[in-house]
Amino acid sequence: MTQAIDTLTEKLEELLMARYPKTICPSEVPRSFEADELNAMGVLSWRELMPTIREIVWDKREKKEVEVLQKGQIIEGYVQLRDVTDDFLSEPAQCIQKKIINFKEEADLPEYDGLYACVLDDVFTAEECTQLTRAAESTTDGVWEQGTINVGGGRQQKVTDVRNCGRILWDDRNLVAKIWSRCQDHLPELKELKDQPRIAAGPARRKETWEMTRLNERMRFLSYVEGNYFRPHMDGSFATEGNEEISYYTLHLYLNEPSQDSQLEGGATTFHSMNMRKDFNVMPKAGRVLIFQQRSLIHSGADVISGVKFTMRTDLMYKKKAE
Repeated sequence: MTQAIDTLTEKLEELLMARYPKTICPSEVPRSFEADELNAMGVLSWRELMPTIREIVWDKREKKEVEVLQKGQIIEGYVQLRDVTDDFLSEPAQCIQKKIINFKEEADLPEYDGLYACVLDDVFTAEECTQLTRAAESTTDGVWEQGTINVGGGRQQKVTDVRNCGRILWDDRNLVAKIWSRCQDHLPELKELKDQPRIAAGPARRKETWEMTRLNERMRFLSYVEGNYFRPHMDGSFATEGNEEISYYTLHLYLNEPSQDSQLEGGATTFHSMNMRKDFNVMPKAGRVLIFQQRSLIHSGADVISGVKFTMRTDLMYKKKAE
């Protein structure tokens, strides 16, 4: 462990000097090592080094060699070296590109003709995506739990032959409001639901109009490493107590893309025909947002062949419009 402490300390100092006057997240230190370097320190995953790097940081803080910040303010206790600031995502995106997927003509999935899926590109910068990922990791000290699936009755269960990925749950109404502010002006068609039985069967049957209220504050950050996947499924809806608010669309934000740094290959979001013989892929791209209806669309998270894919998923919430 002495070797690991020395190696981590050296890397921490290197990153701090390279980034100054900007700050870093503690997880960036162990994440910067290759597999053989981690093995030399006696671990298999960078996550195993998080307790050690926290101790190193705190020791340096006690010696007044580093400052520990939260939202730009110096704090007395260790929380993190980097966090999203109050002005994070406060500026609008420069040039968002919108494309509604034509399932009949473009995707060759005619059974989904008239169903809704839309891609918004360049909603966030690559740097903003990295900040979101690091901020999510800071809420769990860099630990990603095993992803689960909804098995009904509000119960979640680990079923790795269906879903195999890491997950961080983070509730933050302020942050999701900022995320939605980047998207909402480009999606006027989602403000209300009326007479759309293939999206919201109950409200359509009852002749009700439902209006979009907000994004679900429950963000599910997902990490798909080599060999991870999410087999074909349909998304379930999210409901508040008493079903006062119900989700009808999923918002999926891609936080990285294939590059020399990520070495990501695979990991598309794939829409499948009902007989599973035809596919249409939406590829990961940093800052891309994919929004699609939760009812009737079979889709999957394709196998990650190499590297790691980071995404965030949440829901568009709706409430019955007053008469």
